[in-house]
Amino acid sequence: MLKYIKLSLSALTAFFLFGFAANAQTLVSSTNTDFTAVNTEETFVVPPRPVNYSEVRNSIEYPISCRKQGIEGKVLTKIYVGKDGSPMKYEIVKSADKALTEACIEKINAFKFEPARDASGNTVERWVVVPLNFKLSI
Repeated sequence: MLKYIKLSLSALTAFFLFGFAANAQTLVSSTNTDFTAVNTEETFVVPPRPVNYSEVRNSIEYPISCRKQGIEGKVLTKIYVGKDGSPMKYEIVKSADKALTEACIEKINAFKFEPARDASGNTVERWVVVPLNFKLSI
């Protein structure tokens, strides 16, 4: 597992160092392979990245109704990150359950991001897809 993580980090680091161009809609995974930046127009080197993902994720309460019914799943949120790294707007792309969606919506504004940077190093506004997983533990 550790070997896989190191290999993934090495590949992604090399990918980000050399930059990339996007002519069509491109999804690019971040270093932990959970977050994807969405770019549909010009080139940018560094996608937006949540800096407090674990903190926000741990603060989301698993809805009791979902726990009782054994509902697990993922809520995919698409967040528009401003130049200052704050979430400006959001969309729910996909959700396993309405109660899970509502739990996530309450915490979206708590995210802080490292903003995207263009090829010149300037901060730019961009969309990023952030998945929030809900899994029951026994």
